[in-house]
Amino acid sequence: MIYNDSDFGNQLNKKSYYSKAIDALIENETDQSIIASKIYNFVKQKMTWNDYLGYTTNQGVSKAYKEGTGNVAEINLMLIPMLRYAKINANPVLVSTKSNGIPLLPTRTGFNYVVCAIETGNSLTLLDATEQNTTFNILPYRTLNWLGRIIRENGTSEFIELVPKTKSKDAVSLNAIINSDLTIEGKVRSVKNNYQAYNYRNKHINQSTESIIKNLEDGEDGFTVENYSNKNVKDFSKPVSISYDYTLEDSIEEIGDKLYLNPLLFFKTEENPFKADFRQYPIDFVCPLNDKYIVNIKIPEGYKIENLPSNSKVVFNENEGEFSYMAKENQNTIQLIVNFNLNISLIPSSSYVKFKEFYQLMIDKKSEKIVLVKL
Repeated sequence: MIYNDSDFGNQLNKKSYYSKAIDALIENETDQSIIASKIYNFVKQKMTWNDYLGYTTNQGVSKAYKEGTGNVAEINLMLIPMLRYAKINANPVLVSTKSNGIPLLPTRTGFNYVVCAIETGNSLTLLDATEQNTTFNILPYRTLNWLGRIIRENGTSEFIELVPKTKSKDAVSLNAIINSDLTIEGKVRSVKNNYQAYNYRNKHINQSTESIIKNLEDGEDGFTVENYSNKNVKDFSKPVSISYDYTLEDSIEEIGDKLYLNPLLFFKTEENPFKADFRQYPIDFVCPLNDKYIVNIKIPEGYKIENLPSNSKVVFNENEGEFSYMAKENQNTIQLIVNFNLNISLIPSSSYVKFKEFYQLMIDKKSEKIVLVKL
């Protein structure tokens, strides 16, 4: 039994090295979710991963704790007993990383990683303390490899799903005013959660505001960003919130008395990333996704709408994916609502051609332009 392994089960029984710190950390706290969060964040802040994999320890949890660095097992086999010490039902989950392949049988040799699972009733919360930007049920990408095997203290074990079921969302609000010189100015707000927030944190948590602005401006000609701010980047319990003001030049084509513009502005998609005719391996989106854009464009004085893109909806494999596009005029404002929903995380190679066609229809629709004409 793996719990008899000195580099695994024995490490879960040690507590003298952390008990005083945990006692002080959770003193007078009774809410189990807060306690779990405090302990999890304590381990993340205390420990640095040395980039070594494995579900067994190398130097042992006590020494790793003292030195503040360890392999995957030393960090997560430290987290589990700390949670148990606080009366939280936590158990190890053996994992095979994506680069290691998929274990088809409950054998130790098929695994090379271990994470933590908190069991509450019939629900599981997965934790990995090797990275600073992970949080509850947001594991590093390397671990999201179909199934893991939970090993309970009572000797039972079973396979559990590692692939996220909850959607990761990015909700974008874009306001735009067309000036008399045909420049466009306005404000962007974006709220990202789950893996969308994880991606943002991985990229920007230690990046200066000036560097973020430069990256944005470099990605679009004639694009200037001011008053950039982000919130909750280091508060992993909340979605990341972003806002900035912008000015955009040369995005409107003037022909005669007509103006042509793409209402998605710098959020437009011009190229299909899926170029191959066929694909041998699945497309891995990591998790279900929802990208939503609400765009409000003020019609400039002296113009009226000649043409709006038609409303449409495209469905992929019945309920596996959906793209909807709705444009309407509201007094002197054009409102656009664009919604992309992907209800699965993995597109099998057998569905690749159909998904490529679905994606191209989405790009074609997002490329359509509004036409304004002088009164």
